[in-house]
Amino acid sequence: MSVSCKQAAASKDVLKLKDMQQASWSKFYALEANQLNWLRNGLSLSAVGFALVQFREKNSNVPPVGGLLLALGGFATMVTGGVVHVAGAYQQRAALRLSPLGWTHVIAHATLPPMLWAVAMQCLVDKHPKFICQLLHANRHNLPNMLKDGLEHLPHKPDATN
Repeated sequence: MSVSCKQAAASKDVLKLKDMQQASWSKFYALEANQLNWLRNGLSLSAVGFALVQFREKNSNVPPVGGLLLALGGFATMVTGGVVHVAGAYQQRAALRLSPLGWTHVIAHATLPPMLWAVAMQCLVDKHPKFICQLLHANRHNLPNMLKDGLEHLPHKPDATN
């Protein structure tokens, strides 16, 4: 094989590798876009649900069942999107060629939004997680005045000995 044939073969391999990398990134971005769609739809459902809860709470004595169902539907949508995200990454694992760090990103992207939603909902119904209260109390000097003024109403106050 002559030198020019070897160079042509090598350049074809380089182009093939670049095409494979581009296809891998395209699939990864499509997977991420799909996850963001699920997340956006879940947050929209939750927002409408909690708007209905607030409206019903102020204007009626009837429990806001419809709003709560929409909010829980939003949570279920986010969880479903996370499951679809991880399952899609697993299904396309050969094409995506994810490193352990890439898998960490996929799993974090799938699990963090529903976990944050759950913590926010606990705070909304005045069941503040202890770690949030402790974090706020520990950083009270760095908080805006609006948050500082409400800290004494939070449960899980720090010990007076600290």
